[in-house]
Amino acid sequence: MTKQTLRLCLAGVLSLAGLSACQKQNTGGPKITGLRANLTTPADTTLSLVNPGQYVILDGSGLLSTRQVLFDGVAANLNVALNAAGHVVVQVPSIPPNVLSGTMANTIEVTTANGTTTYTFPVDPPAPIVSSISNEFAHPGDVITISGQFLYLIQSITFPGGVAATTYTSASDGSSVTVTVPAGATTGGGILITSKGGTSSSDPAAGFRDTRGMLCDFDTYNQYSWGATGVVDSPSFTGNNGYFAQMSFTGVNTGDDQWWNGGRSVNTNAVQCVAADSMGNPIADYALKFEVFIKQPWNTGIIQVVFNYSWNFTASYAGWQNFADSSMVSTTQWTTVVLPLAGFQSSSGAAPTSLAALLGSSGNANLDIMFDNTGPRSVTKFDAGVDNIRIVKIK
Repeated sequence: MTKQTLRLCLAGVLSLAGLSACQKQNTGGPKITGLRANLTTPADTTLSLVNPGQYVILDGSGLLSTRQVLFDGVAANLNVALNAAGHVVVQVPSIPPNVLSGTMANTIEVTTANGTTTYTFPVDPPAPIVSSISNEFAHPGDVITISGQFLYLIQSITFPGGVAATTYTSASDGSSVTVTVPAGATTGGGILITSKGGTSSSDPAAGFRDTRGMLCDFDTYNQYSWGATGVVDSPSFTGNNGYFAQMSFTGVNTGDDQWWNGGRSVNTNAVQCVAADSMGNPIADYALKFEVFIKQPWNTGIIQVVFNYSWNFTASYAGWQNFADSSMVSTTQWTTVVLPLAGFQSSSGAAPTSLAALLGSSGNANLDIMFDNTGPRSVTKFDAGVDNIRIVKIK
């Protein structure tokens, strides 16, 4: 055997001995001493709480053989290749709201080949995220639905002006919360939601009675031009906010796209849709919103929207298509329709790349809301209210 071969063999033996020594150091039960955000964080810089989806380092000892980590009783994804004697890398799992407040709340349980240990540590949900409000121009006493994510373990809901709601119920999966608009909630702005995970505002995704970006409300901001059956203030459309456009007509056969006939459209004057100095902003930052009240059951046809009577880009709304069986739909209150400007499409499916491509270079345009019966059935009667037409910044 050559000297070089001998040296290599000795090195291998020493390496195996070192590995064996390391493994022997892991024969004790596991112990957790703290959590860090990542491996480069100093060992004495610990986290005070974690959120689902966050990657964390569990520091301690006897962790090399870790085979399961539970946060509040929910298993985390574990890559055992990243285990070390002194730490484990894991991603905090998504934890159902009933678990976050259950008997295993605020615990981390680590199981290795040599035992199990439980470490007390707060695991909070992320702060609430709001994506929409079912009726942005609701009145006190109306019941609205706020949709989004992490809308559970709610501690308070506060309307603009500091008016607190007293009646609300969260969906079990945290995707929505129904709330009764409290007395005195008349000021416009964002709704604040405070949960165990923090406080968030519905603004800018959704505002309550917020008139920013208003193009036509048929009262204070009235840019209505022509097309509707009439501009009315009718108590039969419960919860209306003064005057609105009524689209009411009968006998529209399938394939009838003559939207200019018999009260089948709402057309505004040319109006500054987006401020001139904001026309360079991304089109994805804006949405067209308006409220509708579908008084007569509706099961065919669509409401289409264009700017400047141009069919280069269109968007559409057909509330009945939200039902799997295409059953008729009508509403007992006003509902907010949200059409992102980036969601308008050409006949080929292309989207506008800028605000100017959709609205024209100045941003001054007229808006056209119209009814076409492209559906499989004839329309016997259609009766709907349209109000509060606006373009708002949603990001």
